[in-house]
Amino acid sequence: PKIPVVYNSNGYESVETIKKLKDYVDIYLVDLKFCNKELSQKYCKASNYFECATLAIKEMISQKQNVVIKNGIMQSGVIIRHLVMPNCTQDSKKVLDWINQNAKDKALISLMSQYFPCHESYKHSEINRTIKPLEYKIVLNYAIKLGLTNGFMQEFESATSKYVPIWDFKGV
Repeated sequence: PKIPVVYNSNGYESVETIKKLKDYVDIYLVDLKFCNKELSQKYCKASNYFECATLAIKEMISQKQNVVIKNGIMQSGVIIRHLVMPNCTQDSKKVLDWINQNAKDKALISLMSQYFPCHESYKHSEINRTIKPLEYKIVLNYAIKLGLTNGFMQEFESATSKYVPIWDFKGV
């Protein structure tokens, strides 16, 4: 296609899969959710999430070593998204430390404040709320302190369900 192909991923990928995508993907848009094994297991049912995701991200970066933007449109590269979660600021800092050490000048960062409780979050009282302004400010300031300013920092007001599609399968 004449437009960049974007591979949108939750990060829980094998390196082998990413290697197979090399000739087909222009932009990797990948989450890096948690560093902590307990959080990964509790919320994603994958205690090895961080290990898998970081290996996959390293492979993505090895394929797309530079972010290429032409006429204001990204053509190639990696964007690493991190969603700030309630009561998880320390883990967010660890995620940002990893990005700083492994991807700072090789990928864009997208720091997101849009978390809101849905699906089965009611089962976990610690995340059954939106993030507090202070939680986002702590993580945002830490990113800035590390120099992770090449990318996107979401406005705090985005923590609302209005951005979530209705998954009723109508029109599919």
